[in-house]
Amino acid sequence: MRLNTLGGVRVIADGNVVAGAAAQPRRLAVLALLARAGRAGVTREKILALLWPDEPEERARRSLNQAVYSLRRDLGADDTLVGAKDLRVNLDLLEVDVIEFDDALQSNDLELAVRLYAGPFLDGFFIPRAPEFERWAEGERAVLARDYASALEKVANRATQRGDAAGAVAHWRKLAATDPLNARVAMSLMHALVATGDVNGAIQHARLHEVLLDQELGLPPDRDIVALARQLRTRSATVGSAAPTNEASPVALAESAPVATISATLNPTVPDPAASSSDVAIATVVPTESSPSPAPATTRSSRRRRAWWIGGGLAIAAALVAVAATQLSKRSASQSTASIPQQVVAVGVINDYASGDSSGVARALRDMLATNLARSPELTVVSGSRLLEVERQMNGGAPSVAGAIVPVARQAGATTLVDGALYLLGLDTLRLDLRVTSLRDGNVLRAYTVTGRDPFVLADSATARLVAFLGYAAPRGSVADATTRSVTAYRLYEEGLRSYYLGDIASSGRLFDAALTEDSTFAMAAYYSALATRTSREEYLRRLRRAVRLAGRASDRERLIIEGGWAEANNSLSLRAIGETLAVRYPTEVEGPYYLGRALVNAGAFIDAIVPLHRVELMDSLSLRGGDARCASCDALLQQVVSYQLADSLAASERVVRRWIAARPATWVAYVELGRVLTAVGRVDEALSVFRTADSLDALGSHWEPLVTLWIRTGQFARADEMLRGEIAKGGDEVEAHWFLAISLRHQGRFSEALGEAKAYRRGTAGRERVTPDAAQPAALLEAQVLRELGRYRESAALFDSISRFRVVGAEPSALASGRVWALTHMAGALAAGGESARLESLADTIEVWGAGSNLARDNRLHHHVRALLLVARGNDSAAVTEFRHSIFSIPLGYTRTNVEMAKALMRLGRYAEAAQVLEAALRGSLEAANLYVTHSEIRLLLADAYRGADQRDRANQQLDWVRHAWEKADPPVRAQLDAAMRR
Repeated sequence: MRLNTLGGVRVIADGNVVAGAAAQPRRLAVLALLARAGRAGVTREKILALLWPDEPEERARRSLNQAVYSLRRDLGADDTLVGAKDLRVNLDLLEVDVIEFDDALQSNDLELAVRLYAGPFLDGFFIPRAPEFERWAEGERAVLARDYASALEKVANRATQRGDAAGAVAHWRKLAATDPLNARVAMSLMHALVATGDVNGAIQHARLHEVLLDQELGLPPDRDIVALARQLRTRSATVGSAAPTNEASPVALAESAPVATISATLNPTVPDPAASSSDVAIATVVPTESSPSPAPATTRSSRRRRAWWIGGGLAIAAALVAVAATQLSKRSASQSTASIPQQVVAVGVINDYASGDSSGVARALRDMLATNLARSPELTVVSGSRLLEVERQMNGGAPSVAGAIVPVARQAGATTLVDGALYLLGLDTLRLDLRVTSLRDGNVLRAYTVTGRDPFVLADSATARLVAFLGYAAPRGSVADATTRSVTAYRLYEEGLRSYYLGDIASSGRLFDAALTEDSTFAMAAYYSALATRTSREEYLRRLRRAVRLAGRASDRERLIIEGGWAEANNSLSLRAIGETLAVRYPTEVEGPYYLGRALVNAGAFIDAIVPLHRVELMDSLSLRGGDARCASCDALLQQVVSYQLADSLAASERVVRRWIAARPATWVAYVELGRVLTAVGRVDEALSVFRTADSLDALGSHWEPLVTLWIRTGQFARADEMLRGEIAKGGDEVEAHWFLAISLRHQGRFSEALGEAKAYRRGTAGRERVTPDAAQPAALLEAQVLRELGRYRESAALFDSISRFRVVGAEPSALASGRVWALTHMAGALAAGGESARLESLADTIEVWGAGSNLARDNRLHHHVRALLLVARGNDSAAVTEFRHSIFSIPLGYTRTNVEMAKALMRLGRYAEAAQVLEAALRGSLEAANLYVTHSEIRLLLADAYRGADQRDRANQQLDWVRHAWEKADPPVRAQLDAAMRR
């Protein structure tokens, strides 16, 4: 059994929070007094004076005796508390964190002391009508905080002395968070950051310190800090590691700027830049294509790969996920972070004394009241689901008790807490007692009692009283109008939420479905029912569509969350507007900045997207501790990796994913993502080691796809083909193996064989998706591409044309537009390759019209690619290059045929060095998605010509050697291309 008083106060037994007497405030206060007294104990007189100062002595002694008796009973032994006149805890039976903290300081085990200090003494704990206790607690809190700061500084200095720069940064950061205005601490942190090579981080912390001094004290910046920052800027500019101005570049700031733990606490309106490795713990992630919600690790991302264009959100981002800062503009920063209002309400524990079972109506009433309060215009409320999520993250799955909900509510962004108790009066009347508490100072602001025959009446009555007190307008109608009129449905829904955020997705799905059985119009039950079926995209979309149909009767916040999930899953144009609205109106919910970040990625604003995505990471940082429940931070981290890859900053991608792994070293998904990045930059041995680590961590099987990609990229085709044919022989996921085998054969110039594998993939996908094998579905894209590479241009163009007409019933218009634009662009390329340019202009016009209806900026630009092809056909390479540049969405991951065709035009103009740069970028992309439509062999053959033209013959020969090896068994026409290149 353990008593924790640092960072809150609670008793833990067998990993669970002890309820009953040991959770009642004054009895917890008795334990806190004994804990701080340590082995010496504390006199009963002092306890009486602090906790019952206004009570008659006899009554006060009876209260203390009852408290001691109840504590001994609930703590499981009479000798847990010992002594007659002087009371003390029996340390043989009860561990006490604050005593262990003092012991660690006495023994000079400062690292242990720092680990034990989980937060301020009795943080968030208060006792009404006990001012002497409050003063005592405040004094002890200050003493312990000073001891912690002193120990932390010594630990930081020790780390510096032994050369552990990263450790020093971590400790100085913690100290800066506790004393953000201390110039000496700020200087020490800056020096530690410089020692790790993070000069930009040091400069950024100087800016942060300057802002805080100005905002909190109205003082000018410390001269020594200004001087050091100026010196660091000068040094950075001299060595070329920073922009030549006084500010670091947007990418550098987004990569290295420190997390403002201080800023998030004292100045939450300041945009949070991307964190460095020591700022935030990163947790497990399960790659998804939609809103931040759990997708069990058993879902193999490869099965979603080819469906991106009919509703998987951003095509390249989805493929990467699957195969996978304040210097930012003021406009993007303001859109990415919303000002947290002065008053944010959370509904805490409602103790149930009315129900005979453990799942009584009080728990449903808690969510009901939060939902109803949020319907009030302009009042900001932490949703019940969000608070439940944070509660589970902080308590490790244990339910909160009185006092413990306070740090949970604060972590969720609340400034005001509403909690209470539910009682049964007679046979058919319920009474709800509520209190409103300020989380800033612990003062009880108001108390209310309402009565009613059912929870909905209680929620409506309580809402009216509370919003009137808080100074806002009451919502119209009843909470039942926006949720359900069935108490049973609401109870099932609330139980489903608890299971969901504990990671028991299967059980939660059954509970949500049961709630829908009780009330088929319950929108949020339908939404979470969809989230619980993420293993099947088809089923997920079907259920999500149902939730969207019901969303009109939900509250505004819940409607926006539902519609945002649909918009993200279906590449809808409304995604950005929904994300911005959620971020501004409901700033405590993670969905707003997440949707906004995804929308910015879709729009091609890759670096701007880092700000809202990083905000999600900070808001949901507790989910980074692990577990099987939703991890919005993880989804946001993965999208940051994607954003940096799209921005062609693989170094930044690597830093983000390593930060993730440092916090969650047992997360196989993170290792796979790191392996992909290392593969793209040619660090083969490291990538191979990382992939093996991923295999060892994932009990569900080998990750053959990233290994195959590695072998293909490095020209080890025999190994790739052997692995793929082995997977085909096994059965099961053989459809995916056909896809990759076709890619491998294409890279080897064996297009006739590749066509057979592409057709096998199409047939297998048709069977899995229950369509006819000859249907011109997206699965035929690879087959159409191989036809082009075989020189069968008209057949290829016809198949691409058929694919462009493919429809999914119920799909969003923007998703259909994206699919049509993509297929028509390939069709235009096949026609151009076959010398048929007559239709290119009309196709470009069609693509421009359809592209305007897509949520993906790439689709808005692809008409430029087709117009460039027409200019090439007319012999105007210079104008064609300009059009090609206009069509680029992402240089490594936009549309690789643009890189190839532009490079050809550049070489015809004699601009070989430019051509080489464009082609090198294409090699950094993936092997599929936007990069599917050209092979590395073709790229390298062109690179050889570009290097030859730039008089870099050694590099040209290296590329030719790669292609010669790849095309050892190539089709005869392909060999002829190599012979011609070698003659040149």
